[in-house]
Amino acid sequence: MRVVDSNITQLSQEEVLYVVGENIGFTKDCVVEIAEALEAIDRSDDFVQLGNTLFIYSMLNDRASGQVFNADTGRNFINNCKNYFARLQQKGVQEFEATADCSISKCLKIFQRLLSNTDSNLRTFDMPNKSFMLLQVGKEGLGV
Repeated sequence: MRVVDSNITQLSQEEVLYVVGENIGFTKDCVVEIAEALEAIDRSDDFVQLGNTLFIYSMLNDRASGQVFNADTGRNFINNCKNYFARLQQKGVQEFEATADCSISKCLKIFQRLLSNTDSNLRTFDMPNKSFMLLQVGKEGLGV
């Protein structure tokens, strides 16, 4: 599993996608998959790169539905989630659902615990090749 500490090296969008692709088994020549992901970013309603993590979503039936691509360390990913949570609150998003590769499932459990004393809720579901998350975004901040 390859990660790149964003405190040391900041990757471009494309580089993040290459690292994630390698981690899930794509070969170095995953040009088509990377191009499709970059097109999805262009078509999305919201996109932000925090550290070496990409968060994207499009609004679908009053719900933000998207993907998370992480090439950062676990600690940085959790901090990126905290910052993204604040961004969702600022944008007025109340529900965020996304898929991500399975490598972040343990980090999502930690983020879930950080939300436990707030009016927000994160549910995660591990599937064979990916994690699915459903985040109910409340009004209370994390206070962390």
